[in-house]
Amino acid sequence: MTPSEDEAVQRYFELHDIIKEAVRTDDYRHAVTLAKEAVSLIPHLVRNTKRQFGQFDIVESVAVENGGRLLAALGDAGGLRTMHETLTAVPETHQWASAIEGFIHDAEVGDQILEMVRRQPGVLQTTLRSSLPGVDSARVTELCYWLARVGRLKRTKRGRSYALLPT
Repeated sequence: MTPSEDEAVQRYFELHDIIKEAVRTDDYRHAVTLAKEAVSLIPHLVRNTKRQFGQFDIVESVAVENGGRLLAALGDAGGLRTMHETLTAVPETHQWASAIEGFIHDAEVGDQILEMVRRQPGVLQTTLRSSLPGVDSARVTELCYWLARVGRLKRTKRGRSYALLPT
């Protein structure tokens, strides 16, 4: 049995709080599972919101932002593609689909970072910034931070930078 539209929308908003708590407690894999579920409910959210209010004007989604960031850090390209497909199928959520495109790029850059760290254990994060042309240095910093948070690499403070090691 599929949930009614109202139940789906209620579940979508319940998941937001649970996702935030999972991220707060570093339970990233659980947060990703919940985010995937929440994104699958977005078409219901859009239809329900338009039916009730005449338009869809929600501009932020914890599931998209946190889920996308974590999927990128975890290297889950398939999960990101599924989110992207769901969001591009609904015209009102194309801005969220664009955010997922950014996370898909982040996943690719994350893989490049991990490959560089495997080839050169202990490489400084600042060195990586110059080794990734076209990638903003702040983006490299954020990606390294999240790769470490999800356990895909280790960061050790070294002077004004971080030494990066494979896990």
